This record gives sequence, C-alpha cells and structure tokens, in this order.
Amino acid sequence: MRFKIIDDTRSFIYEIEGTKTISDLYEGIESKVGSKRFLFKGVPKCLVEKADCPIMETFTDLECIYAEASKEVKGPVETTVNTLTDENMVFSIFEVPSDNSCLFHSLSELLNAKSSSELRKMVANEILQHPKKFMSYIEKTPFEYSTWIVQPDIWGGATEITIISKIYSTKVTVIDNAQRLYEFGDEFRSVVYLSYSGSHYNAVVAKDRNGNVVRKFPCGDKSAEEKAKKVVQEFFRS
Repeated sequence: MRFKIIDDTRSFIYEIEGTKTISDLYEGIESKVGSKRFLFKGVPKCLVEKADCPIMETFTDLECIYAEASKEVKGPVETTVNTLTDENMVFSIFEVPSDNSCLFHSLSELLNAKSSSELRKMVANEILQHPKKFMSYIEKTPFEYSTWIVQPDIWGGATEITIISKIYSTKVTVIDNAQRLYEFGDEFRSVVYLSYSGSHYNAVVAKDRNGNVVRKFPCGDKSAEEKAKKVVQEFFRS
C-alpha cells in the first residue's frame, strides 16, 4: 500500500504491505522522520493508536496520514506579531501551465504533493471516504464526483481548495487581480498563497536570505500577507 505522509511542513510517499500491522506502520514512519510520531487520518483528524491489526483494515491505498509530534490536534495561530518571517524575504509568482489543471499544479508546488494528478486522486479519495462531510460542497454523488475530478481537463475551484486545505491541514488564501482575499481553512496554523486572474491560478512563493524557497507561512503573519498581495498586484500590472 502507498500513503501520503504529511509531516509538519513536508510530505512524502511511504510504501508498506497492507498485511503489516499499525505498529509496523508507526515504526516505519518514525524511522523515516527520525523521531516519535502520532498518526492521524481523516477530516477532522482522528488519532490512530498503535495496534497489531492489519493496516488494510484501517487505511485505504493512497490515503493521507498525518504524522504529528503531539497527540493534540493543531489548531489556529493567533498572534499580534506582524513580522514573523524574515524581513528580507523576496516574494515571487511561480507560474504554472494554463492546461485546466492550474489550481492543482499550483497547490502541488506549494504543498509538496507528488503531482497535480496525484492531488486530484487525493481529493477524490477524500470525498469517497467522507461523503457526508463534503456533500454540501459537491453537486454530484460522491462516486460521480470522484471519477469526474481526476480527469485532467476539469477545472478546480473553491470546492477543491476547501478539500485540499483540509487534507493538508493548511489554510489557503487566494489573492485575485483586484486584491480581494478568499480564505479557506481558517482553523489551521500555516497558510499558502495563490494568485488568481479570474481564470488562472499561480503559486506565490518566497526566498529567504539564504536562497531557500519558502512556500508556507504562519497564519497571522501580516508582513507575509502584505508581501504576497504586493507581488500579486505587481504581477497583474506587468
């Protein structure tokens, strides 16, 4: 079985036989990340305790597993501090192809997903696993939606942003060409930014003083938000 492991600000694919136990899964993931973790699944997150039952009885293939350092589920950050990030950080627009998958390309870049097609599959899988939670977001049956959204020529929008935000426990803020903000996932600690022209999404990224690319920012960081808005404004003016 293959799983998408979300570990704080990074993610990776982890493979293990479905007949192995949950305890084996814990051991393998902790060996990979180098420290103790608590494993969660679903939206909202539900702790999966160590056990000797087979993995396949608890998880499905390609499911997202959240590896947390604490049993406490992360909530929102509230802060009065306006400058949490490096003041010298330079923001830019990471442009993606205009091929009907721009939303998925952009969020794959920002959330370190394997690919836009894998991100589509994760959205479909989340709908199938939690149909009642997302019925208000979709106009199709869960099965119809799951077979529809994986098609590469289908556009993504607010529904898909909402679901992806929950999968990755990350707030997504969309900045349009009129500087309006559309926010998804206010309950989470980290935020990523997208630019939106009205028909096309791009990712907003930054580089710190050492040249490292930064994709996620603390919620409540007004400095990062203002810099993201400014670079989007400049992009649409150019």
